[in-house]
Amino acid sequence: MIQKIVRLLCLLILVTNKSYCAKSNYPGSLDRSFGDNGIVISNNGQLFGVATQTSNAIIVAGDNINPSIMVAHAVTIDPTDGDIFLAGSVTNDAGFDNFAVARLNSAGILDTNFGALVPNGNGLRTGIATNSFGATTASQAQAIALDGTTLVVGGFAQTAGQQKRFALARYNISNGALLWQVSVPFTPNSPMEQINSIAIDRISSPQKIVVAGQSTILNLKRFVLARYNSSTGSLDTSFGTNGKTVTDFSNLTLTSRTDDSAQALVINNNANGLVPENVGFITAAGYTVNNEGEPFFALAYYDKDGKPDDSRGTFLGTQITEIGTISNQANAMAMYTSGAHAGKIVVVGSTQTALSKSTSKSNVSCFAVARYDFNGQLDITFGDSDGNGQRTGTVITSFDAENAIATGVAIDANNRIVVAGYVTRNGEPLMALARYNS
Repeated sequence: MIQKIVRLLCLLILVTNKSYCAKSNYPGSLDRSFGDNGIVISNNGQLFGVATQTSNAIIVAGDNINPSIMVAHAVTIDPTDGDIFLAGSVTNDAGFDNFAVARLNSAGILDTNFGALVPNGNGLRTGIATNSFGATTASQAQAIALDGTTLVVGGFAQTAGQQKRFALARYNISNGALLWQVSVPFTPNSPMEQINSIAIDRISSPQKIVVAGQSTILNLKRFVLARYNSSTGSLDTSFGTNGKTVTDFSNLTLTSRTDDSAQALVINNNANGLVPENVGFITAAGYTVNNEGEPFFALAYYDKDGKPDDSRGTFLGTQITEIGTISNQANAMAMYTSGAHAGKIVVVGSTQTALSKSTSKSNVSCFAVARYDFNGQLDITFGDSDGNGQRTGTVITSFDAENAIATGVAIDANNRIVVAGYVTRNGEPLMALARYNS
């Protein structure tokens, strides 16, 4: 059943290994009241997304070793009723993956008013809506966002023998009926591209859909954004350049860049304690890799029209962060929307250091967490100590495993940071969660 994919992991504490952390509580320290000293490791599988309910219950999306119905890549919660929405893929009878969206109530039970009709089910529905971009086309949804009475998901579609291209679909939130779908390359003849994140621009009227992802341009993977009209799925040509932006980080890595990717996106849709002219501004995060093969956290800042916001970041609205000494990749991002940290950004992913803090193994991946203020500066009230009375703005968490990769992040009702991902032990992936103090 799909319920295997939606888990309140706070009820599935299987931890026997502790992470390195200071015993005192400070912003960025592990919340030792959660799991085993701030960590939960659960069943075999991987987590790709996380959301929190107003009760602080944690909902995650992912897959296990033998997923039964649907592999979920993203999750969101309807703030009006607490219902849970998952986006991912199912495999059809011909062996091709299709977009899939599931709706569950706040207790994790599939909504029988949503999705495809159950055969001979007296009008009941499966709780899962699917759509195909072609009989010989594979598609997977990687991102999800709620747009009032509709649901928007994005990812990629790939027809046999052709390129992997942007794919976007919009559904009725009540019954899962498909309103429209589009699958158009960001870049003509790009061999590989996909949408990794979606945010709704609620400042524009009517509202717009902003996506972040990657596209191959001149044989290089690029960090890209696009904005679409909600009613039709057509590009909004008033955004960026003809509806699109491409961001270059080579001036920051000081080398010719090899690959970039936008993995996450947030829009400041309310004032969040910031000056009014910053409402609607966009922040995207991902990674950039220099020509020596070294990846860095990469952040890009835009105004509400998709133009670089050079008042933020370190160079023309961009910046990079090196957390570990070998490798750094940002995969997800969340914004504080209330409290003392309103407007700040938390970015999570993975990092490698020459020697991890809590293991004798070198060059292993660890959870990486960074917090930035709205202007793009690392928040030096947060994170590990720099040894000189300040904090670094970043946290590295090792799980005494071969590798640990953070793939999702949410800010709960108490402004704690909940990070989801997976660790690898003896070659097998295990679902992992960590919770940090703010």
